[in-house]
Amino acid sequence: MRNLQRRIAELERACASEARDPGGKGPNEHVRQFLAGSLHACSHIRRAPIDRPPWRYEANKLRNLKPFNLAMYLAALRMLEHEDEPEARKLLDSDARLEQLIDMATSLKASHS
Repeated sequence: MRNLQRRIAELERACASEARDPGGKGPNEHVRQFLAGSLHACSHIRRAPIDRPPWRYEANKLRNLKPFNLAMYLAALRMLEHEDEPEARKLLDSDARLEQLIDMATSLKASHS
């Protein structure tokens, strides 16, 4: 009986740990992914003049992005003060969580300007 109780307690701890940290990635994994994706988007946008057409950044490709990825590009466009920022803003539905991530990413640029 004690062995069963110990095993149940271990299982409960494991489940509680998984709920706090799904996949073992940490509670701020989405923030890290967003910031990394925003920096990648910055480099993609800045390379547009030298990239070949299939890989080149073009504003019309923003329409095909999922909201999380579109928000990364919006943050990048804002950081670069790019002319396509208003178009990207129109495409992104208002989502407070994404707005928070965009503001966080762009505030990093402002603090290092």
